[in-house]
Amino acid sequence: MNIYDWLNILMKRRTRSILEEIASCAPGATKKNIVEDKSQHILESAINIIQEFYKVYSKEEAQDLHKKFINSIRSLDEKKFYRSLARKDES
Repeated sequence: MNIYDWLNILMKRRTRSILEEIASCAPGATKKNIVEDKSQHILESAINIIQEFYKVYSKEEAQDLHKKFINSIRSLDEKKFYRSLARKDES
């Protein structure tokens, strides 16, 4: 083992411990806060995409996509929505 290998190992250990310390002290690092933050971003994005449906498609098509989008989330199957979207784009 040469000096560069040794320094590399030492730096990885120090970097890892510094990152672990920052992560443990970071505000909002609890699982509950992480879930809340992700939920907020996802809900805002979902609302934005639903609003976009109504801007891009006719009212009937937008309502159908809205319903398919919600059902896709409910059933945890994103493929259902993508298939519906592809059919709308073909017509």
